[in-house]
Amino acid sequence: MATSRMAPGAAAPRRESSRDTSGQLKRPPFSWAALALIPMVLTGGVFVLFSMIPLIVSLTPLLLVVGAASSLVAIPTLALAIALIVYLESVREGRSSDAPLRWAYRQAKHWLEFGLSFVPAWLFLTVPIQALMALGVVACFSVPWSLAIGAAVFLQAEYSRPGAGDIRRWPDFLEFLDHHSRHWVGYFPMTVHSTAELPPDGRYLFGFHPHGVYCFGLFAVILRRSSGWGALFPGQRSCLVGVANVMFGVPWFGMILSWMGMIPADQKSCDLAVNAHHNLAIIPGGIAEMTLYHGDDGASTPPGSSISTLFLSKRQGFIRLAMKHGYTIVPVYSFGEDRVFRRYSWARDWRIYLSRRFRIALELFRGRWFTLMPFRVPLRVVVGPPIAVRHTAEPTEAEVNEALAKYIAAVRELFEQHKTQYIDGDFTYANTMLEVV
Repeated sequence: MATSRMAPGAAAPRRESSRDTSGQLKRPPFSWAALALIPMVLTGGVFVLFSMIPLIVSLTPLLLVVGAASSLVAIPTLALAIALIVYLESVREGRSSDAPLRWAYRQAKHWLEFGLSFVPAWLFLTVPIQALMALGVVACFSVPWSLAIGAAVFLQAEYSRPGAGDIRRWPDFLEFLDHHSRHWVGYFPMTVHSTAELPPDGRYLFGFHPHGVYCFGLFAVILRRSSGWGALFPGQRSCLVGVANVMFGVPWFGMILSWMGMIPADQKSCDLAVNAHHNLAIIPGGIAEMTLYHGDDGASTPPGSSISTLFLSKRQGFIRLAMKHGYTIVPVYSFGEDRVFRRYSWARDWRIYLSRRFRIALELFRGRWFTLMPFRVPLRVVVGPPIAVRHTAEPTEAEVNEALAKYIAAVRELFEQHKTQYIDGDFTYANTMLEVV
């Protein structure tokens, strides 16, 4: 067998070293043990991240102030920079120098108007809810914070929740909020339209439809000056709003709602509220109407059409309330309410069952840029003609059903007469069918 031998005097071949002439490693040797550090680093990073969440949450007000201040400086600076670039390009190409200046003015005016409507809406609509979601995340990963948050929620719900007939409407706060809500109302924008006169000395029970996710149309009767409600119906008495009881269990948020004139939508609270000679606004559909959403995916929906569903055929409570206390019922339909959020029908049957079981809405939705910010679509709030019902202390079942059928017919007529007047680009309610269940 042939063997290889080195020639006499020949130098032995040198093994390639991983070090250079200075003795430094050219390339670190690969070690499989280094892979074990990856999950350790990732786990440590996650714990560090969640340990920083309480600090971030506590600094949220400061970050908001700093972000707003920086935006006030950055946005005009950016607009000026864009205008300067366009101006220099036009000068270099020999075009008129007036066009870029006019363009810059239009752009600055557009973004200024958008900012004045977007920022108040963002602060009012999303910051409280997103802060609560952040607190929920913190509570999941921190035992002390979960105990503190749980105690705060319990105390606020136990001692700050409005009781039956406890009216905490704060007129000065409501006047201040109404005075500074013009840009919030203009974010959609929201407009109010009347189909009949409502004498100011009347006692009215307003039924708002549909519920949607937040029922923004309901704020038309709260923010009267900003929405234009007060101009259409001057001299009306103050109006209380019945909402779900669970809303008053949210820390601070429930207290603000009570200052705005909202009360629990239970029978005892509504009875005591109407005895105080306030008008009353409610959403008869309630939580059930939030989850009864079809959109354009219903099996019985004709091609090119959609369904707007109202949960109303079994809602006798507000009819009975109006008959007992001598109130006139006024239907109100908010066109565009079902468009402010993109809602999903996933696991609808299970969500309907759980919502009815635990009396809490389980709705899947998103807003602009996959956030809780609603889409900027017009809201056309149409106030229907008043419906007089018989005034009796003990209405019978037949009388209540007769008045309810009359009310449902009025809501259908209101929808059919005004659905073609809502136009937003290519969208219209002309092919939308109203379903009452």
